[in-house]
Amino acid sequence: MIRKNKKQHRPLYREIVPAAIKGAWRHRWLWPIALLAGLIQTGGIVDAVLLSLRRIRLESVTLFDASWADSLNAVWGRIVGAPDWIEAILQAQNLVVGITVVFAIIILSFICQGALVYGIGGSIHGKLPGFRESLHVGAKNLGRVLALNLVTLGLTWLARFLMLVPLAVFAEEPSAPLALASIGMSVLYILAVLSLTAIHFFSLNAIILQDAHVTPALERAAILLRESWLTIIEIALILFGVGMLTLGLGLGLFFAMAFPVFLLQLGAALLNMETLFIFTNFIITLLFFVVMLSAGAFNLSFQYRAWNLLFVRLGEGGAVAKMHRMLRNWLGIRA
Repeated sequence: MIRKNKKQHRPLYREIVPAAIKGAWRHRWLWPIALLAGLIQTGGIVDAVLLSLRRIRLESVTLFDASWADSLNAVWGRIVGAPDWIEAILQAQNLVVGITVVFAIIILSFICQGALVYGIGGSIHGKLPGFRESLHVGAKNLGRVLALNLVTLGLTWLARFLMLVPLAVFAEEPSAPLALASIGMSVLYILAVLSLTAIHFFSLNAIILQDAHVTPALERAAILLRESWLTIIEIALILFGVGMLTLGLGLGLFFAMAFPVFLLQLGAALLNMETLFIFTNFIITLLFFVVMLSAGAFNLSFQYRAWNLLFVRLGEGGAVAKMHRMLRNWLGIRA
């Protein structure tokens, strides 16, 4: 009985976070897949909320205007206003190619979501799968992953739209009731993002690793959310903290690596060596993208891996939130 209690209340985040960090660094072959998967779903919650709230002010003003329609009209105007039919065909071709590329990238991102989850938690003959096997499973489950994203991202955008409505009206006709409504909807939106992100990743793991269909996966994810909502809030804050730390370390590494090149660039500027100056500027720019993309890929792989480990722990049972454990200890509850 005592052994069971120790196992039930063993540390949660002290097991998940180090294992996720170690796994993300060890399996660097998953980083390219993580970058593509992160185009649609990063795995973070707090960062997604902050990014959305930062864009609210701009989008609340432009929500009801015709900016998106003006963009389409501009593209259509270039086609119908072409001086000859050859130019019109070229403009239409550019539009079709652009739409096709965007559509292909989105589909590839959906495939990589499944591939990343399978590369993290899948098994072939008792060992982790390789790059090709992971992509194969991701492509095989494209339909389910696409349906899952339509549900979770669609509901997220719906919640965002409902929050923007009072803000857009408030921007035109300020009033106290609308201000209170905006605050209330902002709180509801944050809760919606927390819930839908957790549901998305729990469902994604169930679909890829347990061959579940979309509806049962969503139902099971909703149950996990209801039973472990405090744990999910805590892991969201931890993931955000690790993400910020990763970004800071990436910037620090970039500055350390770029400093000698910067000194060379400064010398080139003082000596009017234009070719060397351009070359060093190119090296610094390339170095920045390589380092920051690597940091971003590591963070994405870490986020997906942490969700996978949390999904496994919640499925096993006995995953108790840190705040809950602290409260039990403070009240002297040992059972």
